[in-house]
Amino acid sequence: MFDGVTNKNATFAPSEQNLTITQMLEGTTPIETPKHSFRNFDEAKKWAKENIVDTYKNDNTGEDVYISKKAIDKYLSASAVLKSVNKDAHLSVLKVMPELLKTSLLKEKNTDRADDYHIKEIQRFYGAISYEGQTHPIKITVKATRNEGNKAYSYEVLDIENPVEQNLPGQSTSSGQWNASASKDRHTFPHLEVSTNKDTDNFETTKQNVQNSDAVVFLNAQLSFLQ
Repeated sequence: MFDGVTNKNATFAPSEQNLTITQMLEGTTPIETPKHSFRNFDEAKKWAKENIVDTYKNDNTGEDVYISKKAIDKYLSASAVLKSVNKDAHLSVLKVMPELLKTSLLKEKNTDRADDYHIKEIQRFYGAISYEGQTHPIKITVKATRNEGNKAYSYEVLDIENPVEQNLPGQSTSSGQWNASASKDRHTFPHLEVSTNKDTDNFETTKQNVQNSDAVVFLNAQLSFLQ
């Protein structure tokens, strides 16, 4: 267990600051998390909607947090997955999410960026997993609403060496090397078809089935890697 603040004495970080790794992990116990066995995102989404849609009481706050089917869709959106250290770690968290929601610590409270009256505050909970021999902080975002309780919104599996900015597929790292770790994810998001035939003059991109802005973000990241 990481020694640090107790559940009831957490110090909340101002909205304009980022927590350090030490602050993220203070008071948390990493949850052993095996690699997932999902064959694709559709299978992961189906499993999650059948198994973890429920209300969970957080030990830190004593308040309930509800995971809805809509939250599952957000969990597995391209924009959410790209914020995690890698796709497989992100998917692996699904099966331990109930335990994470129960044991994670509330360490940040912020106002809603859109100034939505129905949202009292945005809460950031932090937990940790032990995945493939490495500890990863988990940032869980919850929307505390005025009339509908606390709603799970998103989560991120953070890189313990670089928690603030995760590299996008094909994005150049600080060392100038290509971060191609996510290049294998090409074609794993439904609604995207990207031709990578280098015999053609231009990369052909089929956008007819792109159904949301999350997919566009992922598509642009992939194209930057291919070019």
